[in-house]
Amino acid sequence: MRATIFIKNTETNEFKFVSSVAAAALYTGISLNTLQTYFSREKKDFVSMDNFEIYKGMSYSKSELEEHDKIKINK
Repeated sequence: MRATIFIKNTETNEFKFVSSVAAAALYTGISLNTLQTYFSREKKDFVSMDNFEIYKGMSYSKSELEEHDKIKINK
């Protein structure tokens, strides 16, 4: 299974998968311009902000996430 963006709420340990930076901005309440700056201009794969960890361009196994609390970033 694949998703473009993985979001983890660090307070509740809940996670969500979304398909765009705009959807990540809506879900987290973080400014779209801020997220675009990190992911597009600075070419980052990971952002930790407010109560969220946001990973872009990743593949995952749901069982890995649930059982081992791990993620794997695609380069």
